[in-house]
Amino acid sequence: MISVLLSVFNGELWLKECIESILNQTYKNFEFIIIDDGSYDKSLKIIKKYSNIDSRIKYISQKNIGLCASLNKALSIAKGEWIARIDSDDIACKERLKKQLTYAKKYNLALVGCQFNLITQNGDLKKNLVIPTTHKELCSNLEHQRIMFKHSSVIFKKDLVLKLGGYRESMRKSQDYDLW
Repeated sequence: MISVLLSVFNGELWLKECIESILNQTYKNFEFIIIDDGSYDKSLKIIKKYSNIDSRIKYISQKNIGLCASLNKALSIAKGEWIARIDSDDIACKERLKKQLTYAKKYNLALVGCQFNLITQNGDLKKNLVIPTTHKELCSNLEHQRIMFKHSSVIFKKDLVLKLGGYRESMRKSQDYDLW
């Protein structure tokens, strides 16, 4: 099973599309953990609406504690062997979970990311960001602080990240880069 983690702080602008992109995945064996991290916009209302429609959604509403602490909380309650990340301003392709899990299992990998596109508010392609695909290139990019997997494009083994101690809560930004 996959646990999809989403932490939201005032994310109402794209939240509906984000949630629907996960609920409409071709791979169906997942739980969707959504943490509303003290939003004061309509995020919680949107989350509640979808949780009433789909029982795979488990949500927590809390005072704002920050992204890393919220993700660590979600990790601690996640039931899946695999974790997939998504941010409220991201939209997942329909076959994302299926393709990533299949690839990870086929090649015995602990982390799989993918390419991604930046889109405008109208949904038009703004830029296609190309991520290296070989281990050597990925390590080089990491070492030289160049582009890596976007956090919302990865699936990883939960136990591996828990063994590393989860997300470092001192990281206000680039918590994904820090984790890699």
